Amino acid sequence: MSELAAYLRGLTAQLDPGAGWYGAFLSRDPDGMRACLDGTAVVPWDVLESLLQDLAVVRGADAAAERTRWAAPLRRAAVAGYDRRPGGAEELHAQLAAASAERAAAETAVRALTARLAASAPPWPGASYDTGTDPALLTHELSWTRDDLARATSRCTDLATRLTTLARTPATPGEPAAPAGGPAAAGTAAPPEGPRGTAELVAELGALRAQGRSGEAHAVLCEAAGWPAPRLPALARELERGGLAADWATLLWEAGSLPLERVTAAAAALAAAGRARDQRLLLRQAAARTGDEIADAALGLATVGREAEAEALLAAFVRDRTPVEAARLARRAPDWFTPRLLAAAHAVSDVRHRELRHALRMVKA
Repeated sequence: MSELAAYLRGLTAQLDPGAGWYGAFLSRDPDGMRACLDGTAVVPWDVLESLLQDLAVVRGADAAAERTRWAAPLRRAAVAGYDRRPGGAEELHAQLAAASAERAAAETAVRALTARLAASAPPWPGASYDTGTDPALLTHELSWTRDDLARATSRCTDLATRLTTLARTPATPGEPAAPAGGPAAAGTAAPPEGPRGTAELVAELGALRAQGRSGEAHAVLCEAAGWPAPRLPALARELERGGLAADWATLLWEAGSLPLERVTAAAAALAAAGRARDQRLLLRQAAARTGDEIADAALGLATVGREAEAEALLAAFVRDRTPVEAARLARRAPDWFTPRLLAAAHAVSDVRHRELRHALRMVKA
């Protein structure tokens, strides 16, 4: 921990405490930032990444690259020792519960703000905004709330991975723990292999639930969320058959935080297995990502021949986001996006189709 804290102090000494992400962290959670700098708490990986982004702005990409090279190894080493302290598992359970609650609250807030922003948009040129609603302020608040959601999701994955590592690593002094908390840590745990993998996981999960070991159960679900997409429908059936339907809902939530290409693959597999409701839930989570992420993922999917998945992702975005946000996607590749977005809007309703056509004209103007 001392080496990680020293690294963090050296990094932040080069940053402006009143600007950038560092300034935001000091303003929003000064006690948490101080604990990380003092070495009494493990700095979240998302915070470390953001501070390195600040460094790139202040010192240049080369200086940031040199610092970045040491970030993940130092954090892994710190985590390996910190989590094995007496009471380490209990602390991880508590942190995971808190992060899960923060993520749920952020998801609820994102949905509410998205709905308010959609309601605030003028239905036709020259119409006034809803009384008392400032779209610019709502957009700003929504941006911060989406950042909160992304960070809470990242921390849930990190904490669950650390719990899994702790449970499976012998507590031998000096024995290195498996990697946890670096950029490649999320989703690295391998799923059980072979035809009995699903049954074994469900049995393990049921045993953990029976013993009240909820943190470890959550870690198992995070592992399973990263399984190959074709295995998920069978896992859903086994969980439901075993009386663990609530755990399937949690697993879906975790799967929704994976890279978008994997989310759409999972959604397609579930739809093919007749689980349309699960597909919609996954795609609704995906639609909460930034417009740039959605555009990149849709184009990437189409490039490798996964056109149906790209269109399903765009359809979810059109359903759950404002017409203006959907129209902005088209600026990336108008000839490709525009007809697909309009088709998705028409499938929602004639009203949404008209709103999107108007938004496309306004964005183009």
